[in-house]
Amino acid sequence: MTEVEINALSDYRQSCKETLTRSEETFEKQISFISSGALGFTVLLVDKLFTNFSSTKWKLILIIGLTFLVACLTINLYSHIVAANNKRNNIDEIDEEKYSFTKD
Repeated sequence: MTEVEINALSDYRQSCKETLTRSEETFEKQISFISSGALGFTVLLVDKLFTNFSSTKWKLILIIGLTFLVACLTINLYSHIVAANNKRNNIDEIDEEKYSFTKD
């Protein structure tokens, strides 16, 4: 490997580590904001609009909406885990000198 390729790999490795760190920080903030906002909105909705929740006809819509919220958060979590694992694999390949610029 040439000196240019070694420097490029070193820069790429550092970029992967920085991206991974920022991604984890951002993900935690976003999940917290989305979850707390959805919980607050649900409590407000049930408290103000559905004064008698047990007799309301719209429970199904609320349950479906909350189910979709949980599904969305779960898919977001899964995609974050996959992306983080890919970055970690890139870093490991660089550290173990298995990473190359050409396709084998």
